Amino acid sequence: MKIILSYLLITIGSVSFFFEETFQSFGGLYKPEAPVVWAATNKLPESVKVYKVVPQSFSSTAISNLLKMAFFKLFNRQMSFDKQTWHFRYRDEYPIRILDMTPSLGNIHYFDDNASVDVSKMPGEMPHGVPREDELDKLAFAALQKLEINTNEIAPKIRRQMNNNVTLLGTNWTNGQVTLPPTILFRGVWMVRQIDGIPYNDLGARGGFSINFGNDAKIHEMDLCWRKLEAIETHKVATPKQIMAWIKSGKASRWVIDDNNEFPEKAKQLTITNVAPYYTAPEGNPMGATNMPFLKVEITADTGTTNPISFSLACPIFDVENK
Repeated sequence: MKIILSYLLITIGSVSFFFEETFQSFGGLYKPEAPVVWAATNKLPESVKVYKVVPQSFSSTAISNLLKMAFFKLFNRQMSFDKQTWHFRYRDEYPIRILDMTPSLGNIHYFDDNASVDVSKMPGEMPHGVPREDELDKLAFAALQKLEINTNEIAPKIRRQMNNNVTLLGTNWTNGQVTLPPTILFRGVWMVRQIDGIPYNDLGARGGFSINFGNDAKIHEMDLCWRKLEAIETHKVATPKQIMAWIKSGKASRWVIDDNNEFPEKAKQLTITNVAPYYTAPEGNPMGATNMPFLKVEITADTGTTNPISFSLACPIFDVENK
């Protein structure tokens, strides 16, 4: 559900424009009747910046390293429907191996079907050399360094490991059909980008890196979204009093991406237990798009029972109406 936060109005010099933020996974504005109190003890930054996406390019070294990682040469470049995207693929190659990169947006997508075992050929052919979970970060950072990505912009506390496994049915001549242990086809990791120490609220086309490794640690799939950003505004972070007032007046949105769908509005009291800044951007984060900071506010609701309800809200982090 797309919620357009109409209160996010940005004015730059003499030009005012309406920033349409599409918190697609958020669940609508929230206006409680209950009193709101502050119990968060973590410290917020004193100020935050608003950024916009500007043109960029990959260095010749990064492009050369990427082509080596993907086993392509420049003469393997094919026609692309998008003039900004470089498309690489061997003609009529199967299994499929493709590379797409859009230097102006910092986008890379690579897929090598041959780096993972074809399930239809198992158990005759089995995966081999798939990296262990404790090896993933080192392999991922090595790939980022080859692409000349600043690894200091990887959020240190946000990781999501990916395991793709398949369970096969085998035959035991004594007991009949049995289930074999799950077999890992490939392993990978998702990493979120951070700006000024503040992470994006998700992966995808907003900011981050994901990579999967298959047989002998070969790259099975890799995606990079790394926009060049230019700071256009700096704002003082709101006070706890302002944040509580905005929540009471309905200027916060339900945060439903934590699998929580309970947002009590008539509780006895709402207690803010933690606040954390994030960046977000429009879907696709296109050229010229505004990348905005906001707050994730964690709340515990006293409903008058022995079971309090915990939930989160997305809230403005600076006063956009009185800058």
